[in-house]
Amino acid sequence: MAEAEHGRLLAEAEAGHLRAQLGVRAEQLAAQAGHIANLQQTVRALMPAPERPELGPSVPGQADGGRPAGPDSQGPETAGCERR
Repeated sequence: MAEAEHGRLLAEAEAGHLRAQLGVRAEQLAAQAGHIANLQQTVRALMPAPERPELGPSVPGQADGGRPAGPDSQGPETAGCERR
């Protein structure tokens, strides 16, 4: 009878130890998942933007199909100039 009780206590102790290890591992996996998500977000931020189709017919001297050219567009006055 004492031997059976001793076996039961050992099994309970082992089960408790395994549960504790499982909890620690679950926390580690959650932290790794968060780290992976951060890395994926960083990679997406570093990737070039997808090419966009032209919105409409371009009119010479105007950008974006009819809107006036802004300071960043290269109209006749800035053609050939280097941007810095």
